[in-house]
Amino acid sequence: LALGVVADRSILLLADGDKDICLQLAGVSLISGASLELGRIASGEKDATRAEDDRDSMLQREFAEFAERRLIPGGRGANVHRSEIAAAFRRFN
Repeated sequence: LALGVVADRSILLLADGDKDICLQLAGVSLISGASLELGRIASGEKDATRAEDDRDSMLQREFAEFAERRLIPGGRGANVHRSEIAAAFRRFN
């Protein structure tokens, strides 16, 4: 907060007291910062939160349990579509 006030006052002094320039600069900075953050999220550079990480590890454990109990490697009809496995996993839990 203090850094923002200092930046605002210094820009106001550099702009000879023109408040419109300060508001325009703030708007441009906000838009460019938001687009940068959205780009990080879309590209996957943003790290997962703890809740997402916990959920992913729980799903991996549950799927490992499901696979151990229900999937038979090389059994009859060895070709199974991914959607069939996903549906069976949903029914399992």
